[in-house]
Amino acid sequence: MQFIPRQEVSKKVVDTQYQVVTAWRYECRTCGCTFRVYPEGVSAKQISQRVNGIAVMLYILGLSYGAVELMLSSLGVSMGKSSVYRSGTGSHRQNTRIEREDLQEKKYTTKAVGADITSIRCNGVWIPVGIVVDATNGIVISIDELPGEETEQLKAWLEPILEAVDADVW
Repeated sequence: MQFIPRQEVSKKVVDTQYQVVTAWRYECRTCGCTFRVYPEGVSAKQISQRVNGIAVMLYILGLSYGAVELMLSSLGVSMGKSSVYRSGTGSHRQNTRIEREDLQEKKYTTKAVGADITSIRCNGVWIPVGIVVDATNGIVISIDELPGEETEQLKAWLEPILEAVDADVW
């Protein structure tokens, strides 16, 4: 199949780094159908995958939809509670958990991860839990019970995960 480039199109996006990106419109020589090709991390939707990933990560970490909206607005990103909800439910329709075997066999890689700890009350006892997500798309990489919240314990938990996914930024 051969495609003819037809037009460069400016597209406004809700993102932490870009306000406008360039999409390219192509036409199929065989059937005449046209389609757009977007830069990585951008789709036909207005909100970038990066912002959706941040929203999902914040929600998974326990923030309400309203709190996620406030947190994103403090970063200069305008995203309403309904959009936060849609980004969260959309990611749950996908497989939002990477299997441990995929991490061990290095089948999943990403350049940026987000990590945080929280505590969950279980049978009256507070248990520290660590959560690692892919910061580019919100997919949960790991949820683990932690032995504690000391710096060395956190490093021991996080370093193998960062190495397994080949992350540059966390």
